[in-house]
Amino acid sequence: MVKFRMVSVVKFDREIEDDHIISPGGYTMTFGSKKVEFDFEDYEGVIDEKAKDTLHIEQKNPDYNAFKELLLLTEDDLSKLSEITEFYVYTGENCDLEINPVELMELKIEALTEDGVKTYDYTAEIKNGKIKYCLCN
Repeated sequence: MVKFRMVSVVKFDREIEDDHIISPGGYTMTFGSKKVEFDFEDYEGVIDEKAKDTLHIEQKNPDYNAFKELLLLTEDDLSKLSEITEFYVYTGENCDLEINPVELMELKIEALTEDGVKTYDYTAEIKNGKIKYCLCN
């Protein structure tokens, strides 16, 4: 089992307002031959100061109780991300102010090891299309 956190940047179809409900969570990713569903217990989001349609997200404390397959994930697996089948961002219900995620601009997974933090940065592979992703809401 590897302990990790995830850092991402998501762009939306309009500027983020205080009344918007945005809650990232719910992921399905393939690492090598392992397709893993997971979520986190904690997240913090910060609106970009210059691009108000962009949210910087840090998620911590993977939910190992609800997603048992996380217990089988290794640090070596993290280096083999090949597909993001689901990157879910909750944006409210029908009566809530509408906003939609449109682009995953950055994605890093940081393994928390005995030697410190090892960062796996997938941003370039996402931008050049090597890692396909589905951004859902």
